[in-house]
Amino acid sequence: MSKVRSAGIMAGGSGSRLVADGIHTPKPFLLVNGRPLISFFLDDARTAGIEHIVVAIRPDDDALPEFLSRDERFSWEFVETKGIGTLEAILALTDRLGSEDHIISTCDVVLPPGSTVRLIEAAERFRGEQPAIVLLGTDLVHDTTPIWLHRDPLRPHVLTRLGKSEKPSPIVFGNVRWVRKNLGNLVSQYAEGLQRDTHFLNRLTKSRPGSVFFHLQPDVIDVDDRDDLEFAQQLVATSSLYRVNGSESGPMYL
Repeated sequence: MSKVRSAGIMAGGSGSRLVADGIHTPKPFLLVNGRPLISFFLDDARTAGIEHIVVAIRPDDDALPEFLSRDERFSWEFVETKGIGTLEAILALTDRLGSEDHIISTCDVVLPPGSTVRLIEAAERFRGEQPAIVLLGTDLVHDTTPIWLHRDPLRPHVLTRLGKSEKPSPIVFGNVRWVRKNLGNLVSQYAEGLQRDTHFLNRLTKSRPGSVFFHLQPDVIDVDDRDDLEFAQQLVATSSLYRVNGSESGPMYL
């Protein structure tokens, strides 16, 4: 069983692309194949042995803490963020979780059962090379503005650069990451003047080569707009990776 016991969830976004598509349900509560979107990470995190979760939320969000607190599989903490960028949420979460290795995810990622376990196992295999972060990547390129991942040709598990403005590549970021304890020390050195966590990660790969690693997981998608939501519905209903012993995974969600 994994030694990772804590996770953080970034849930402070406004879902502006979904709102523009006429969908006003908060992202975590959107149903994908009958399941709340946030349940895909929660169920997988519990299977991986996660016991404690810190959630970064908007100050005006009362519904999500009320909903999540009913899930007695985890102990919960909630931290308010101003919504000025994803790096702000990462900082808030690592401030609470930074004394131990942990997982950080967005609230809108649909991932096959066992993805978090496999990410943690990959991080353990890489431990001797001392990565600061191991990103979950996927070869399912569906987002209209994906975060492209580029690997070292000699060490394909090591990332050399990433970002939405990078040249397209066969793999993209799947919005879940394993984080080594005390990441805050690196953030304080390389995050000044940045708002997006991907900009920080890109600066980190350039400033400290070999600090950001990669693990591939097929059939992962983050839901940002109506098209993503419809695609996720189809993916979960048809992909064999979303079935366990021949049947659909779950339901462990609320």
